Amino acid sequence: MAGQRVATIERGTVPCWRSLMLAVLLMLVWTALVPPPALAQAPTPVATTSEARRDPLPVDIPPPPPLSVPAPINRAHGQELYQQAHDALAGGAPELANRLFEQACRFDEARSCFNTGLDLETRTTKPGAAVQLRAAALRAYQTACALRFERGCVATGLLLIDPRWGTPDPARALPLFEAACRRGEPEGCEEQADLLYQGEGVAQDFARAAALYRQACDAANRPNSCFNIGLMAERGRGVARDYDAALRYYRLACRAGSLAGCHNLAVFYAEQSKVPDRLALARNLLRQGCNRNYLTSCTSLGQLIREFDKPTDSYAEAVAALTKACDGKDGSACRVLGNMAHDRIGLPGGNLAANRFYARSCKSGFGDGCYNLGLVYWSGYRVKTNAETAIAWFGEGCRLRSASSCAGAYLATLNLLKGHPLAGQDMARRWLALGTAIDPGNNLVKTVQEAYESRKVEAGQLASKPDRR
Repeated sequence: MAGQRVATIERGTVPCWRSLMLAVLLMLVWTALVPPPALAQAPTPVATTSEARRDPLPVDIPPPPPLSVPAPINRAHGQELYQQAHDALAGGAPELANRLFEQACRFDEARSCFNTGLDLETRTTKPGAAVQLRAAALRAYQTACALRFERGCVATGLLLIDPRWGTPDPARALPLFEAACRRGEPEGCEEQADLLYQGEGVAQDFARAAALYRQACDAANRPNSCFNIGLMAERGRGVARDYDAALRYYRLACRAGSLAGCHNLAVFYAEQSKVPDRLALARNLLRQGCNRNYLTSCTSLGQLIREFDKPTDSYAEAVAALTKACDGKDGSACRVLGNMAHDRIGLPGGNLAANRFYARSCKSGFGDGCYNLGLVYWSGYRVKTNAETAIAWFGEGCRLRSASSCAGAYLATLNLLKGHPLAGQDMARRWLALGTAIDPGNNLVKTVQEAYESRKVEAGQLASKPDRR
């Protein structure tokens, strides 16, 4: 048909909008099938939430439990520290040893607690030491005692009765000593016996004290206990008097190291002086004691030589021993030197030297030395008689419990002029009463007492006669 347009589609051509839609469809398919290339990524941040960004609320968290070591390990560590402390002592480092003892005590090592107490107590004896150290020592000893180390109980008791730290408290110390003794500690028996013997703060009990001394001596050969039971047997105090038992215990005490025991053993031998070997034994024992500065043995050695030796060079040994004791404030030795000077035995100076020794004896606290000097002034032996001065020396001797001095004061009082403030029968009777109370068996006291009684009888007889009218 001419002039009619016929629509035709040519291959490879589409409308514009259809092409756009096709392109979009192809892109979606491509994106789904092929992933895009990887891009550089930043570090992933820590995830946070709104709760995490709030200020933290306070939380009551209980403290961790204390570090606990099983008991066997605890003790083992304490024992190791104890051994290390002794190694430190062996190495000459006492301060390190004391620190190790203190550490070991914290692990319930009882011996270390005791040693810590010893260290603290030793430091408290130094001038200016704080009271706190004593309290710390007491705590250490009490810890050792609580751990059943009996020497800690004894040390606790000893600290309680030590007068350096205030008023002694024997009532608290006694049960500690008693418990330690009951559990087998001989030192506890000895300290308990001391308290019972002295009777200071506790009831005195000689019989119980003797039994405890014997127990401590027999169980552990403690020198002080052996000596004390020997002394009680010799004097018949708390036990029946038994010289054989006394000799046996003095021997045990001496061989255990008691100088007092050796001295008393020597006295036993000296009393058998007719046997030369016994006298030699006494002299040697006394010489050993004197060489070890036991002054009582020095005094006895000098007396023994003076009494049994002939005037030979041995007097020089006597004078040397007595001088050592006198210089050490043993008043009895000064008095013997005075007697030797008076008798011109081994010493020059005569009466003036004797009087100086008597004065030293009195000032050292030996009452019989005062008596000798009072006698010199009362009798006027190579000095001017002075009853008042005699009474002064006699009175000092009486105060020092010399019965002879009290009797001397009685006699000197009767020599004072009437009207003197120290004269009179009443004052004289007081001196005599003091001497009788101190030692009624004293020979001078007995003589003066007999004279006084006879004077009372004579005065009574005169008063009973009828008056003549």
